[in-house]
Parts: sequence; C-alpha cells; structure tokens
Amino acid sequence: MKTKLRLPKHLASAGLLAAAGLTLSAAPFFLPVTYQGRLDHAGLPTDGSYELQVGLFSATSGGSPAQLLTNNIVVSSGLFTTVLQLDGSELQNATTDWLELGVRTNGSAAAFTILTPRQELTYAPRAARADVAGLATDFPEGAVSSYHISDGSIQAQDIGTGEVVQSVNGLKDAVTLAAGGGITISPAGNTLTISNSGWRLNGNAGTTAGAHFLGTTDNQPLEFRVNNQRRLQFDTNANVIAGNTFNQAGPTGVNLSGILSGIDNQIRATSSGAVIVGGSENAITNGVDAVIGGGRHNYARGFGATVSGGVDNSARSDRATVAGGAGNEAGWDSSFVGGGSENSAQNGAAAIVGGKLNTNRSAYGFIGAGQSNAIAVANAATVAGGEANSVGYAADYGTIPGGYANAVNGAYGFAAGRRAQANHAGAFVWADAQDASFASSATNQFLIRASRGVGINNNNPTAALHVGGTAGVDGIRFPDGTLQTTAAAASPLGFTTGAAVTPTSIVAFLSPPTTVTLTRPGRIQVTSHCAFGSSVAGGAHNLNLQIAYRPSGGATTTVGGGVLGLTAAQNQRHLYGLSGLTPLLGAGTYDVGLAGSSSSANWNNNEWCYTTAVVY
Repeated sequence: MKTKLRLPKHLASAGLLAAAGLTLSAAPFFLPVTYQGRLDHAGLPTDGSYELQVGLFSATSGGSPAQLLTNNIVVSSGLFTTVLQLDGSELQNATTDWLELGVRTNGSAAAFTILTPRQELTYAPRAARADVAGLATDFPEGAVSSYHISDGSIQAQDIGTGEVVQSVNGLKDAVTLAAGGGITISPAGNTLTISNSGWRLNGNAGTTAGAHFLGTTDNQPLEFRVNNQRRLQFDTNANVIAGNTFNQAGPTGVNLSGILSGIDNQIRATSSGAVIVGGSENAITNGVDAVIGGGRHNYARGFGATVSGGVDNSARSDRATVAGGAGNEAGWDSSFVGGGSENSAQNGAAAIVGGKLNTNRSAYGFIGAGQSNAIAVANAATVAGGEANSVGYAADYGTIPGGYANAVNGAYGFAAGRRAQANHAGAFVWADAQDASFASSATNQFLIRASRGVGINNNNPTAALHVGGTAGVDGIRFPDGTLQTTAAAASPLGFTTGAAVTPTSIVAFLSPPTTVTLTRPGRIQVTSHCAFGSSVAGGAHNLNLQIAYRPSGGATTTVGGGVLGLTAAQNQRHLYGLSGLTPLLGAGTYDVGLAGSSSSANWNNNEWCYTTAVVY
C-alpha cells in the first residue's frame, strides 16, 4: 500500500509556532486527519470495499497501540481517501510516533493483513497544546479549527462558525526562526522570506557543481508531482519512472531501468537496464536490457528481448523481437516476428515477416507472409507466402515459394502452385491450378503438372511438351547422343494398297508393307484393313492377324495381341481391320503393315488391303 498523510491547517500553524519557541495550551481533543493511499493486490491496483485498521504505536515494531480505530473505505483503481479521528493528546506525546495499518475485505471475519513497515508521524500534531509567551491558555476541546498569527496575536477560530474563540496577544513585532538564520516572518504575518538558501523559482546563479543540487540526501526517492499526482520519480536503485502514477519499477530486483511515459506499465523482478518508452499495460519481467517501445498489453522477457509496439505482442526469450502487429509471439532465442497478427516464431533465429496465423518452428527458418502457413521442426526451411502451405518435420532446407496447400515433406524438396507435394528428398514438384494433389513418387524427381502443355522456347504449346527454336539448330538431345533438330525427313504419313497375300504357317506380312524412313528416334502408328475368305468346300479356319514392323532387311516383329483363330465358310469373305503403335525405334528405314499366319491352306478368296502409317 502506498499512502499520503495530509494534516489540518491548524496543526501546521501550531508546528510553526513551536519552532519559534512559543507555546499554546489546549484540553484533550480528537483531530480529523485526511489519509490518502493506494491499495495493490499481486502488484496490480484493486477495487472494492475494505476495512482499514489504524493503530498508533511508540516504536517501529512490537508493543501495544496507544489508539486503535477502524474505518470503512472504498477503493477505486487502487486509490482511496478516508478521515482518521486521531487522539490529539496522544499525538502530543513524543513517544507516540508510528502509524500501523491493517486491511481486510469489508464484512470479512478474517484477521487484518498488517502492512509493513509502520509509518513515522513527523509533522506538527504534537504542538496542538502549548504555552504562549509563558501564558497558560486552554482552548475548548474540539472547538478549534485553526490557529494563525494576526497583527502580533495568536487567534483560535471556532470549528463551526469560524468566530475567534480566544486571542493571545503579546507577540513581538517580528519573529525570527533559527533555521540557519535564513527564515523571517514580518510583524503583519504576510511575508515569509528565505534569505540565504534554497532554489529560486526564477532561476539560480552562483551554484557549485557537486556542492549544490536538487534532490535527497537520504535513502529515499525523489518525486515531482503535478496536481499532487506523481509524474516523475528517481528511486534509490537508479530507476527513472515517469508518466502516470500507476507506472511501477519493482518492487525489488529492478535497477538502472526506466519507464518514460504511459499508464499501468511495469518493470518487474531482475530487469536491470530495461526500458518501457510508453503505452499502457506493458510489462517486462526478468528482462535485462529488454525494451518495449509502446503499444498496449505487450510483454518482454529475456536478455535484450524487444517489443517495438502493437497490441498483445510478446518476446519471451533472449534477443527475441516483435516489431509490431497484434497477438504475435517470438518465443525462442533470437526469433523474430515483423508484424501481422497471431504469428508465432518458436525456434532459434526463426523469422516471420508478417501475415496472419503463420507458425515457424524451424531453426533459421523463414516465413515471409501469407496466412496459415507452417514450418515444423526443420532446419532453414522457407515458405515465402501463400496460404495453407507446410514444410514437414525434418524436411531440412525445404522450400515453398507460395501458392496454396502445397507441402514439402522431404529434405531439399520444392513445391509450388496448387496442392503440389514434394514428399521425397530432392523432389521438385510444380502443379497447375487444378484442385487435385500432384505428388512425387520417388527421390530426386522433377515433376510438372501443366494441363495446357509445357513449352520450351514456345509460349503456346500444342503438346504435352512443345520445343520451339530454330530448325536445324535447336532441339532435343537423346541419351545415345542423337540431336533431334527437325522433324523426320520422310513424310510423316505412309500409305499403300494391294492384294492380300495368302497366309502360311509362318508369320509374314499379309498386306503389302508400307515403308517409312525415320531420321530420328520415333514411333509409328500403323492402321491396316484386309479382306480374307475361302472358296473351298468346308471353308478355312485358324487365321491369326497382327500389326507388325521390320527394319530394312531384318526380322518381322508383331505389335500387340491382334485377333486370333478367325474362320470363314465356303464362298465367304470378311474384312478385318487392326491398328497398333510400334515401340520407340531408332533412326532408319522400316516396313510396317498387317502380318499373320494360319495352319489352314484354304484361305484363297482374298482381296485388297489398305495400310496407313503415321510417324510420332
């Protein structure tokens, strides 16, 4: 509890007369004394109704009270004012010097909580009864409101009517008080002069550095007040506290710190060299050299922790920093949050520049901005922006430049676009805007999902991969060293017609083959139609047909399953059509067409064949 004692005017007058060697005499009486204080609970101002127990003691500890009284008080924002009816006769007793306070909730049956230490009464109330110029004078008990000097006399005024109830004459024309020979009171009582000491309101001259100063010489703080409210304090721990009365450094373990402005700011235990520049409800705890620049309800803890401003931000570890924003937290050594809202950096040197609801648990990791992005415990991972992107546990050095719902779950992985997933180490995955996952299937892959094609030197691809450039110069080099710079020299389309050949037991071309020349590796799409039949009684059977190719001068190779076990009755003919794609063939000349065989020799009623070949 912080308190302030304000004594009635007549007590101050009586004290001045006592200093002059004069005496007044009065019967025992009770003195109304205005008492102002501040009541805190757990370091914060409290509100409510309380009972205040006041005791007068003759020592700093122990003993029995000379007077014990109880007042009901109402506390608002920690502040209260009450009037204590102190026993004037006890106050005159030079051995009754200490005020002890106890407090409890109003109406409670609990014991009073005694506040320490006791407060010394050092003002004038002991002089309320005295002898004036050797003349014994008793004023009516409880009737006196003030004493004052007027035209060489001392007058006592009635507490109700203000009338002079007694006057004691006989003062000398001037009263000089021996306060270093420097205080003079003129006979009419309207001039007080301090002649040879003190600081002047209109400036001072002739001062000597070190010898002359404004301050205290005992172990007490120095306060400057405005409207009787503390606005600046220099305490005994070299702390500077400015601004509202509720700004506080301490109560213990705080030194060389400062609160420069604002309201309800606090620097708490073991916070040497800490500074709160301003704002409201900001706090530093265990923060050596920690700083809060301003804002509201910000918190700093740890060596060199810094919150520059904003609202509800916290820097909770050594060298952690929050530059601003709202609801951000830098919770690990040297972590950093630049701004935004509800962002959290939770590993050594983890950084978040801004955005909202981003979480970075990566040592030396980085989140640029965006929303709801997250990096798990991984080293030096990066999410530059976007939304709902994530780098998983142990995905060291993983990177997401932006986009939506991308994920990296392997070290050194890269994912971008929409729902790209680099689930393996070293995988590079880029996905277009389709709302479907596109994931790696093995380590060290480079994957692209582009539904409108991939262009190289071409901004309007017409195929899955479209390579543009200068004919004969630019192209694709294959593993065997072949450089494809142009399309095939021969026409990409081959076409032949002719009569079908009678099948035998050996697989051979049954249609006239179409010849195709490849100037580069490629595939050949073959389509062939032929009519086969029999004029022999009983017909023909067991005809097998397939698409086939052969290099020039080489063996025939079939493609696909074909059709097997065909039959034809006597004097019947059937048209059969097949299509097939050859495997990737190297540069060269190839024959393609319809091939087949049969164990029956009755296939003698055959007609024309038509074969088309297209090179890819």
